[in-house]
Amino acid sequence: YRHRIGMQYAYPDNDLSYEGNFLNMMFKTTELTYAPNPVLERALSVLFILHADHEQNCSTNAMRSIGSAHTDPFSSLAGAAAALYGPLHGGAN
Repeated sequence: YRHRIGMQYAYPDNDLSYEGNFLNMMFKTTELTYAPNPVLERALSVLFILHADHEQNCSTNAMRSIGSAHTDPFSSLAGAAAALYGPLHGGAN
């Protein structure tokens, strides 16, 4: 993100939490030390926990596995969609 918008990389700060460092490395500008907003830091913590707890379903795993071979995104998506067809995943949809 920072590279794409032309900003310098921001390195992690050992005094910040995992979430605080994420915000630091995304949004730090010219200040010497970044102080993340505690509300945003807590919200990000909850989102990371929910994301980690969600697990990885069959189609997600298929897409990531196919994509890891540097396959084009359309083929990866086709594989993920094919995985949805199985009765143990999305076939009930």
